[in-house]
Amino acid sequence: MLKRILSASILFTVGIGNAFAITDTWDFSTLTKDRNNLVGPELNMTSGAITLNGKGYADTTGGRDKYLEQGDLYLWGNGGLGLVNQDENRTDNPGHAFDNRNGDTDMLLLSFNTAVTLTGLDLAWGTDTDMSILAFGGTSFTGIEGLTWGTLGSDWIPQDNLQAAVSGGYQSINSNTASKYWLVGAYNSIFGRGDNLRGGNDAMKLAGIQTERSQFGGTTSVPEPSSILLMALAFLGLARSSYKKRS
Repeated sequence: MLKRILSASILFTVGIGNAFAITDTWDFSTLTKDRNNLVGPELNMTSGAITLNGKGYADTTGGRDKYLEQGDLYLWGNGGLGLVNQDENRTDNPGHAFDNRNGDTDMLLLSFNTAVTLTGLDLAWGTDTDMSILAFGGTSFTGIEGLTWGTLGSDWIPQDNLQAAVSGGYQSINSNTASKYWLVGAYNSIFGRGDNLRGGNDAMKLAGIQTERSQFGGTTSVPEPSSILLMALAFLGLARSSYKKRS
């Protein structure tokens, strides 16, 4: 009897944990563009009460093109979002994607109105497609314009380096961090190295991203397993107490 109660308690608390998280899918193919496929210097999307602003940056100004400046976002025929930075033209291939060729590294700055966890991404097109993903962990965000990739500081925390990210479906991102600000783009060794990661030849167009958030607000997307276990034990204790009284 008690075993059945324990099993039910664990299933109940795990269900509560899963219920805490809401997944939002941000499909970039729905963005508005002009006849030249230009979205503009930024994108804006909503999912319920959640808002997303996106801007593309690359190290294209200053001595040796090391400082970050904003480029233009384009939505191409395959439904993929790309960046034409200030050193490129929209007809450049693969320069009109997010890439790290010709000495510049392109990344998409994602800004939300509440903390979310980036859990997945989908590519519409890519070649090699090694990628870097970072989350802002500081207390005050003032933008990245005019900084360098190397001087973003410890407030930007590397979350995952994807090797040869694939297109045609969402793939998981290894992160448990919740943040209002994320950077996603072509691989940059400044943010961490891997045995088979190589820079300088990566290019990709983003079809969309998936995020997870708590339905109760705050920065916790899902309860830790230890918290769920404690809840299960609490239910078991109550069940044992009730069982003894009836006995």
